[in-house]
Amino acid sequence: MDMLEQLFSESDDISGLTLAEIQSKLQAETTIPEGYCMTLMYSKLFIYLLNVTDDVPRIAASITVDKDLTAIVSVDQKVVSKST
Repeated sequence: MDMLEQLFSESDDISGLTLAEIQSKLQAETTIPEGYCMTLMYSKLFIYLLNVTDDVPRIAASITVDKDLTAIVSVDQKVVSKST
């Protein structure tokens, strides 16, 4: 069981991946809910939940990942502070 758990954890390790590779890995996931989009620009990976009401799109939540894998999370246009 420990070996299976280790293999599972190893496949989730993104520390050696580029942002494009992370994006590809996420796009290959089958469990991503509808409405999530990804864009790679300005040397950052943007992952965001797009809500549409009356044909007007709005970003409900987002994760911005920098090339050094620093992440910034926002919900309803407010940055979620890091837990310490």
